[in-house]
Amino acid sequence: MKLFEVIFWGHLTPTGYDGNAEDTIYLVRASSDLEAAEDVQRNGLRSNHPHNPMMIADAIYEIGTDSSLNGEAMILRGPYFNFAYNSGWPSWSRNIEENAQVEWIQDIS
Repeated sequence: MKLFEVIFWGHLTPTGYDGNAEDTIYLVRASSDLEAAEDVQRNGLRSNHPHNPMMIADAIYEIGTDSSLNGEAMILRGPYFNFAYNSGWPSWSRNIEENAQVEWIQDIS
């Protein structure tokens, strides 16, 4: 299994959603970027994302490998709030097509 950060730009502040505030991040164990995003979409804390009711993440970073014996995809930590920073990890950005299909595009660094 791999470790991913599933990222939503900004977060809900006392005055409402702020896209320039610290990002909302979930640390997820999953076998793929898509599985990580889907796990957060199903199990993430919806109340933190009123501006994004479908819980579609903005970015995914693959940050390492999980060596535990548990093979289940799951949220390990989060949501937590910090500015997301990619330290050269493989990453994906979302592209939403006109028909509302979400396509994940691997970023090339």
